[in-house]
Amino acid sequence: MIDRRSFLHSLGLTALLPFAVGCKAPAEAKAKEMVHLLTTFVAGFQYYDGMKEEVAETLREGAELVLRREPGNPHDENAIEVLTLEGFKLGYLPRADNTVLAAMADQAIQLRAELTAVDIRTEPWNRALVSVYQTI
Repeated sequence: MIDRRSFLHSLGLTALLPFAVGCKAPAEAKAKEMVHLLTTFVAGFQYYDGMKEEVAETLREGAELVLRREPGNPHDENAIEVLTLEGFKLGYLPRADNTVLAAMADQAIQLRAELTAVDIRTEPWNRALVSVYQTI
């Protein structure tokens, strides 16, 4: 259940979306306009495939990622997984940031994600920075 503060936060963000300025799309999607919604670190990165050496070596800035809703997640009803195009799980969008994005995904609003930064020398929970966009 969504609490009052989260609801008001969601309502405020949703009201601003029509006024958002489109961002430059990644090279492979230039035909569609992209609206930047969020940039955040991948939560739980240290527990999933991104920590495997063979996967970590393939992670590149600007790489397209897959976002997949996981409504049955026992820890977070708004869970959104972050995966590589090859299907390797990197973690989740943070619980503090996923309420609006989960509602958008549940309404079949097209979301895109890309790897904004990767630093394998830093703390595991700060290694992967992801940006999320709405495709218009």
